[in-house]
Amino acid sequence: MSANSVESVRAPRGTVLAKRLSADPRNSVVTLEAGPEDNNIFARMPTAFSTLFRSDVEWNYHTEAQPQRVMPQIELSHPIPV
Repeated sequence: MSANSVESVRAPRGTVLAKRLSADPRNSVVTLEAGPEDNNIFARMPTAFSTLFRSDVEWNYHTEAQPQRVMPQIELSHPIPV
């Protein structure tokens, strides 16, 4: 494998798996962060995290409607990849 290629690419939620994969020196792993650099001070304060919901930094994702569930649709509010 060349120095410019990787075996696996993982998104932020895949960092645990990326760590395990990279434990083997034969593997090359890249993790990606979504969005621009975070400059919002509230994103760095755990007690202020809830102030980011329904703000301009929220991703505004929702699950597909699932009528058989108690909560048929769930908001996935992930303002900042953690």
